[in-house]
Amino acid sequence: MKYMGSKRKLLKKGLGDLLRQEMRKASRFVDLFSGSGVVSRFVASRFNKKVVSVDLQLFSSVISAAYICRTKKIKGSVIVDTWIEAAKRDYASSRERAIVDEWSDSCGDKKLFKKDVLFARKLCAKHICDGVTWNAYGGYYLSPRQALQVDCLLRTLPSEFRTECLAALISTVSKTVAAPGHTAQPFQPTRDALPYIEEAWRRDVFCGVERDFKEIAKRHSRVCGQVVCGDAQTFVEEQLQDGDLVFIDPPYSGVQYSRFYHVLETVAKRTRVTVFGKGRYPSFAERPQSAFSNKGTSEEAVGKLLAALSKKRVVAVVTFPCELCSNGLSGRKIGDEARKLFEVTEIQRRNDFSTLGGNNTIRDARQKTTELILVLRHKKR
Repeated sequence: MKYMGSKRKLLKKGLGDLLRQEMRKASRFVDLFSGSGVVSRFVASRFNKKVVSVDLQLFSSVISAAYICRTKKIKGSVIVDTWIEAAKRDYASSRERAIVDEWSDSCGDKKLFKKDVLFARKLCAKHICDGVTWNAYGGYYLSPRQALQVDCLLRTLPSEFRTECLAALISTVSKTVAAPGHTAQPFQPTRDALPYIEEAWRRDVFCGVERDFKEIAKRHSRVCGQVVCGDAQTFVEEQLQDGDLVFIDPPYSGVQYSRFYHVLETVAKRTRVTVFGKGRYPSFAERPQSAFSNKGTSEEAVGKLLAALSKKRVVAVVTFPCELCSNGLSGRKIGDEARKLFEVTEIQRRNDFSTLGGNNTIRDARQKTTELILVLRHKKR
């Protein structure tokens, strides 16, 4: 799935080798800001040691649990085939099916126009249903057909391998939404954006889920891991153990990550939400808030986290861009704060990351950056 600041590339540029080296002496691996779970999966698939994945958002826990909390491949495709068949039956018998057909008849497979998008929004708003995504996101991030497919898949989630099925659905939705890689705002039906909406709305959710489930089914952890949906500071203070290797990749955006991924969070929670504004957000109170994504509290949050880490006999690996980011933090600032408490080894790597919304005109779709990798060890006395 697409995720801001993903460490997938950095793993190939030195971070992976560093983690291999440090894991030889560690008792567990703790990923404090796991996000899409790419680093947790990297470690879990390579070492016979427990991985603990921590994040504020539930969708992150679901994605990570699908990989690190299972130690064998899922053989065969009976699970996903049975699930999709049940969802298709639910789709065929649902009362929203007639509404989807009404919208489809109006635009068919022809080129999508602004009036088609507005008609889709009107239909999904007018017909109230008990589905999770229909009223909230139909006609915006998802076409009426896709919203109904997602709701049917949620209603028919199997009990066996439920986490893996839900993770596959979250992954599919992340690649299906008519938005620039995240869900801060859907594409609006302007002349320039209509082709992107059309492309996104032609994707079939049933096919995507089948593909993503089979990909998840092939991968697993060597040792059964653990996921924690909660605050990094609380975990460090209450559950971190001596001997852990702690990976810290805190937010670098001054905007809460829950604003970018609220659609995935809604799917993960499987509950209806009342949405507001152009972004179709749930209320502020329903979206997880991190002190690391608030410019006024980010430096204090880093200081508190490092102080709590210093009280444990652990090694920590921190990654962060060198440059000052919109939340008021930089790799340099974090390094300076860490040196007050730890012996710090610094590694620099050139990297680029997706802005998940850049259009190469106002803002580049990918930005080059120098990434700092900081290794924190207790000072020798």
